[in-house]
Amino acid sequence: MEASLDHATGQFTWSATPIGAKRSPNEVPDSALSRAQFSESKYTFLRLVSDLGWPEDHVKRWATLFSAIEDSSVPHIHKKHGWAALMEYLSNVRRAYHVAITEKRGGVNDFSIINLEEVKEILERLAVSERERREDQMAQREASFMRREAALAEQSAVLSRVLSNAPSVRCSSLCLCFVC
Repeated sequence: MEASLDHATGQFTWSATPIGAKRSPNEVPDSALSRAQFSESKYTFLRLVSDLGWPEDHVKRWATLFSAIEDSSVPHIHKKHGWAALMEYLSNVRRAYHVAITEKRGGVNDFSIINLEEVKEILERLAVSERERREDQMAQREASFMRREAALAEQSAVLSRVLSNAPSVRCSSLCLCFVC
């Protein structure tokens, strides 16, 4: 199993394939896992890290964290962003774990308990991001509306000029055309 850090995004990704082998096109980052994908992948992850000889206490911490995530009330309380916040939190924990392993060469902090303050910060950021996205969409719609209004005003001005330059001859007393 290979863990690699993308320095541009700060994301860790796992690969059970040897270095240089082609990654699966079906690979999903932690932060994008659905509940079903998470439930399925946690067992695979725990089996792989056990088979690779990770320290038993580290494997138990991961198992405890995974159980805490599945049992968390966050997705029930925050229906819109709760699960996404937990998956982003998991991604952050995995990144911090691997940084700690590579830098400290051993001891890592206990990550088996969910840090609700960090999850709350993620939830707030996700809500702000959504609000900003909605505001951007509204601004784009407003700009599009204003462009259409300006185009209609221009067309109306051209039509007014054309009509004002038309000869003042009436077709008949009952004329309904716009020229006379």
